[in-house]
Amino acid sequence: MVEQEMKREMGKWLMDVAKYMFTALLISTIFADMKEPIVIYCAVIAAFILLFWGWTLYGSSFGDRKKKIKKG
Repeated sequence: MVEQEMKREMGKWLMDVAKYMFTALLISTIFADMKEPIVIYCAVIAAFILLFWGWTLYGSSFGDRKKKIKKG
């Protein structure tokens, strides 16, 4: 039970970090002229990795809960 909650919270935290990265990238490209496209690509790739990892952890905690319910 505790492990599932930890996975779920870690997943939520990683998804929040990915959202903050997207927001920071969007704001910085609006207010500053980004001359290095490699920075944008790296930030987008890192945010997608964190989003996917967080989504996987968050979703796996629900999968574990469903298995326990079915077992009774």
